[in-house]
Amino acid sequence: MESERILTSSATDFTKREFWDDFFKERSGRPFEWYGDWEDLTELLAQHCELVPTKYPPPRILVPGCGNSDLSARMYDAGFKHIVNIDFSKVVIAEMLRHHIRARPEMVWRIMDMTQMQFPNDSFDIVLDKGGLDALLGEPEQETTPAINFLSEAKRVLRVEGRYACVTLAQKHVIVLLLSNFRHGWQISIHRVPQLLEKVPSELRPFLVVAKKADSIACPLVTSSFDRVLYTKEYRLQMDHVKEAIDEENKLRILGISNGSGEQMQSIMVDALENIVPGRRISVTLVGKGLPQLHYEAVVLDAPKGSGPFKYKCAVFLVQKGRAHEWLFSSKEGQWQVLESAKAGRLIMVFLDINFYLGSTEAIQDDLSPLVQKLLPSDCKDGGVPYLTSGDGVAQRTILEEIESSLTGVMLVEDVVLSEQNNDKRHSSAKQECFRRLVFRRNPNLIQSEALLLKGPSKDDGKTKFEGNRRHKSTKKKSRIDKDRHFGSSDGFQVDHSFLASPYHSGMVTGLALIASNLEKWILTHQSVRAVVVGLGAGLLPMFLHEHLPFNEIQVIELDPVVVELAKRHFGFVEDERMELSIGDGVSIVKEIAKMVCDTKANCSLPCISGSCDMTIDICCMRNETSRQAVLNGECSEQEGQALSSSGKSSSDDASSGLHGSCNELAQKLQSSNLSQYKSNRSGFHILFVDADCENPSTGLSCPPPEFLQESFFQAVRDALIEGGLLVINLVARTKAPHTTIPATLKKVFVEVYHLEIDEDVNRVFFALPHESGIKNKEGLLMAASTLERLAKMFASWGSGPNLKDIAAKLKML
Repeated sequence: MESERILTSSATDFTKREFWDDFFKERSGRPFEWYGDWEDLTELLAQHCELVPTKYPPPRILVPGCGNSDLSARMYDAGFKHIVNIDFSKVVIAEMLRHHIRARPEMVWRIMDMTQMQFPNDSFDIVLDKGGLDALLGEPEQETTPAINFLSEAKRVLRVEGRYACVTLAQKHVIVLLLSNFRHGWQISIHRVPQLLEKVPSELRPFLVVAKKADSIACPLVTSSFDRVLYTKEYRLQMDHVKEAIDEENKLRILGISNGSGEQMQSIMVDALENIVPGRRISVTLVGKGLPQLHYEAVVLDAPKGSGPFKYKCAVFLVQKGRAHEWLFSSKEGQWQVLESAKAGRLIMVFLDINFYLGSTEAIQDDLSPLVQKLLPSDCKDGGVPYLTSGDGVAQRTILEEIESSLTGVMLVEDVVLSEQNNDKRHSSAKQECFRRLVFRRNPNLIQSEALLLKGPSKDDGKTKFEGNRRHKSTKKKSRIDKDRHFGSSDGFQVDHSFLASPYHSGMVTGLALIASNLEKWILTHQSVRAVVVGLGAGLLPMFLHEHLPFNEIQVIELDPVVVELAKRHFGFVEDERMELSIGDGVSIVKEIAKMVCDTKANCSLPCISGSCDMTIDICCMRNETSRQAVLNGECSEQEGQALSSSGKSSSDDASSGLHGSCNELAQKLQSSNLSQYKSNRSGFHILFVDADCENPSTGLSCPPPEFLQESFFQAVRDALIEGGLLVINLVARTKAPHTTIPATLKKVFVEVYHLEIDEDVNRVFFALPHESGIKNKEGLLMAASTLERLAKMFASWGSGPNLKDIAAKLKML
């Protein structure tokens, strides 16, 4: 039974997307109500949240972690039409959309991580959380960062007078965290939920905790309404724990509000901060004196023993508004990393995520100075301390478009001029250069894509073109954009697809040197070389591959169609006979390709090509049944034949003689093998690039999503790779765990694994081969890079492409 699975699973499983995807698949659409039905909550929500259908204006309700509960549907049918449901499980959101889109058209369903919501401030009147907080907190010793992030988001999206209504099993560690996070400016009450029917056998009963948002920072006492409930022996321990937590919290609140400012609550703590204690970390709340009073959440970090030397004895680090949820600032491990980077003996990290603040940074510092003074070591109180923050090195910025997607959230396309210091590190040109960026608001600290902008007289200027059997280059010259010229308009400007602005893209391309000898063999033996790219972004990596490398087919897989439109509108991404785009989930598509390959090999009674049953014979160039049949019948024109076979052309006479073939020859191959109905997916692919971003960067993993790092996915890739192929995967993670677990997992599945360090301790590119590369040393790597460059230049001009030898020299085998 599913209820037994819930009760017997580890609490840490409840924070994992894979657990809930599997759970909802097993349910097959049947709702699971283990915290009470709508009937159990109706009276309490009406009484304590003013949730009645006759209220005007009608309340806007958010249901985070909605799962497949019937709660929202029952509320909708009761008259509440303005309901938004979010869950990070794509499985359950797709399921709920199918069930409710027609019967309840005004209800909204969105794939979204509730610890990092994409809604504006003050968006809802009620946040109705049924079991979500419990799932995030799990056991008492479990990491609390996701739960704290969720509560911060719930507070942010609520309007003044709005309610956070939490249905919880009220374990003590949950109640303590709840009460401590809703102090200043919140009125809290706790109520026992009278369940009409037994839902799940458990020693715990659900409670409703309601936190009402006020327009002041008063800290009222916590109230409860279950004092008169008859304590049965079965639930007495739970009741005692709840009352104990309320009593302890109210003692703190009485102490804290005795002088109206909350200072006395922290007086003992402040006295203890006179000296630096190595490795100490303390969370505090700083309350200003002005009107309106501003309050800041802060963390005091004392450098661990053995650290140093220090640039500052003590420093204040301001976490900019909107970034508090990021792993670097919200997790303990990330905060220690910030301390280490700041080179400070003590770092006071102050979070500026406060909804009602409208002032400047200077005003914030003026307000903070007297408050921070209390947190300084005794020998720093007579002098000033530096205020630090994180910058992006941008000298000028123009936003071209801001758009919201139900899958990715808010996305920005912007043109930027980098500061001179930052520009010097990026490119050797003496001029300040302009870049076009794609940024996801859910991960603002990570530039998803960045392209160099060029000025040219026409849209096609400078691009290479197919003409007949040869690939020609335009001889017109392009000039860099003048830094004084307004560059926000796309008129007269274009993306340079020969320049990879992102260092990790250059690294991913350079890794192809590991299979350069195989690539040469495929070209000379008439194999149609197929690359798959998971994650479109702005389309810069696929376009570079398309323009500069001899791939017959490039299949790009992207989950979000809005991202596709941005790539086409602003970054010059195009589809043609060699570039094919698929909308879908990369993991699922790769696994399906692997399954087709395995099924084809098992059922194939035909002679295998190149000994691997890869069936690649140029069929991937045929995009529709008409063109396939025309080739089979020998009816295509010379021009059409050239277009179909052009994807493998090289300017080298020797190589081109191995690639060219007439329509009739191709037709004969297809007819003799009886393969005309096979799609290229059945033959697998030669190269897979994984360049997808993670939906929840608060975990410390920015790229790729965790499902791309599972052993089962790597096994599917291995099965789908054609003999001699390569997996290339980009990893961006500030937490240390993925950098150690991923290499170990790759080595379990593949024969050889290489890595390239892009940004120390954060960004690495991994290359995995299901065979031995034959490369023995650094000299072998450099020779392989030379082979790759030669093949690329036979195909097209290398333009501003990366220095393959320099990068290849940094490749290391694991």
